[in-house]
Amino acid sequence: MNLPCVFPRCSGRVPAVAWLLAVLEVSALAAPLTKGPYLQAPGPEGITIMWESAVEESGELRYGEGDRLDRTVGPIRPTRVANAKVTFYVYEAVLAGLKPGTAYRYEARIGSDSSGRRQFRTFNREAAQVTFIAYGDTRTNPEKHAAVAAHFRRHEPEFILHSGDLVAKGTEHERWANEFFDPLKGVIDEVPMLPSIGNHEQDGVNYLAYFHQPGDQRFFYSRDIGPVHVVTLDYRSTKPTDEQFAFVAADLRASRAPWKVVLLHAPMFNFGGHASLWGHEHYLPLFRETKVDLVLAGHSHLYERFKPLGPKGQPDAWLIQHVTTGGGGAPLAAAIADPSLVVAEKVYHFVWFRATRDQLEARAIDIDGREFDRFALRKEKGRQPAAYRAEAYAEEDVVAAVKRLPPKVKKAAAAAEAKKQE
Repeated sequence: MNLPCVFPRCSGRVPAVAWLLAVLEVSALAAPLTKGPYLQAPGPEGITIMWESAVEESGELRYGEGDRLDRTVGPIRPTRVANAKVTFYVYEAVLAGLKPGTAYRYEARIGSDSSGRRQFRTFNREAAQVTFIAYGDTRTNPEKHAAVAAHFRRHEPEFILHSGDLVAKGTEHERWANEFFDPLKGVIDEVPMLPSIGNHEQDGVNYLAYFHQPGDQRFFYSRDIGPVHVVTLDYRSTKPTDEQFAFVAADLRASRAPWKVVLLHAPMFNFGGHASLWGHEHYLPLFRETKVDLVLAGHSHLYERFKPLGPKGQPDAWLIQHVTTGGGGAPLAAAIADPSLVVAEKVYHFVWFRATRDQLEARAIDIDGREFDRFALRKEKGRQPAAYRAEAYAEEDVVAAVKRLPPKVKKAAAAAEAKKQE
């Protein structure tokens, strides 16, 4: 059977199969919304909404309070991102002048293609309580990532922290859909994510295309959400002369939030996986000085919760809680027992937090939705309670124990990591 040709550069009649393939190709191009929408750069008076298309076409965003869509941003011209294999277009709608702690509806559009209605809520700096989720290392196994993320919405997080390694190879465009955006459908379109860059994001070009923060600090930034102040770092920067260190030092010294949380990819203390000891020379003393409460990291694909850590021989020094949360989907690493660790588990998981002015409560939840660890940090008029301080463990002893790990353990971890990257 032959049908008339209706496409450019052909004439006469063409076989039905060829005609159908051409129709399907054009239909695919006519459905341009390929990723998103998803929420970025959340704040009390504004938020950024982003989405992707395979074709360059004018876009717009409609939004409003309650159920109304009575405001429009647009027309939006996308940013073209090209590499050796693919070209794609990223749309960005920056909303400003919003009301703190307020619910909004929105709809992203490219031509006649619509995302359907979604919603978001602006942050409230004055909120007495906030809930959030932390996890990381979601690369390689999208089915595991999807299974972990399937539990997020029932815990009603107001934001999500990601400790990096969002995908296995950040330079490969198709991995961003398969390993990151697809498993998070129905989540990051209504709950904003604050990511940290990992080593698998590679050159960071696609990472920067997808994740936008206000100002020039694209790899490091901070947010205030209710009683929590979050600082996100680029683990690749460790020198005190770097722009990041100056930013973080000024930011933490200025913060008066009840809880200070640091997010980055490489752990400051870690046994299983990479045996990481990041940032001890400059960042660790800064975090003690500025009274950071919690450091969240990934890189090693497991869960670790340390005892409160502080320097030996300084009984009045500020103690910091360190948690490794790298079980979002990447192949798991074996846990290693040590007296400094309260819990160490080879498990796919995330960590749920609820913060008030006086307490930061946490629950570690596995891929099946089962809680396997819980803890709470408390303060009494801004001070760490005696019971918490009684649990202190010396940082120097942890470092010595990590360095004493048998070479075969470190070699096996390095070999496993190399195999994962093949």
